[in-house]
Amino acid sequence: MAASAAVSGDTAGAFVRERAAFVATIAALGPEAPTLCGPWTCEDLAAHYISGERLAGVPTYVGRAVVHRGIRLGDRLAAQADRIVRVNRRKGFDWIVHRLRQPPPSLLARGSVAVMSLLESWIHHEDLRRANELGRRPDEPDLAPCIDWALRYHRSLLRDVGLRVSFDGERRSVGPSTPSITVAGPPGEVLLWLAGRPAAAGVEVGGDPEAITPMPRLRF
Repeated sequence: MAASAAVSGDTAGAFVRERAAFVATIAALGPEAPTLCGPWTCEDLAAHYISGERLAGVPTYVGRAVVHRGIRLGDRLAAQADRIVRVNRRKGFDWIVHRLRQPPPSLLARGSVAVMSLLESWIHHEDLRRANELGRRPDEPDLAPCIDWALRYHRSLLRDVGLRVSFDGERRSVGPSTPSITVAGPPGEVLLWLAGRPAAAGVEVGGDPEAITPMPRLRF
């Protein structure tokens, strides 16, 4: 139990630090900066991100606890989330940044949910950084728990195709041994690929990528 608590604590701290770095980048680049999220601007992405912290993070905590168990949320909930984003967008960029500069809800740094909170913060930070050519960072957090979660999340989509990833001398796999796809690279690049950003991910892909093309984008 002590080891699990230590891992959770490390991940929770990494989430808080990554969120703070993300907010600093949002403020520095401004509302009109592009992102890797299609037509979304920095303001759109920030409005989406802050929507997960409403009501002290309770709805997000419950939703992520459900998703962590492998249950996918339906389109109806996604549509509701989009409406909340539009409401936040109307409040303006300065309001969004002010809210994001407050500490995150403690619920989002608790237990297994902290892994998803770190994943969302890191991926969306990279969505903003890479669209603005800020390059890779030398100070990535420990993303191994996020990679493990992403592999489990995608397992139901892969069906009869195996997926093998390797990073920092470690290996992870889900699904059958054949047919399979292999993805290798630094942890952050592997996670970007798993999150459905293959064009931005500096990885080596082998096997039969067409078997799961396009890789579904993670829905946070």
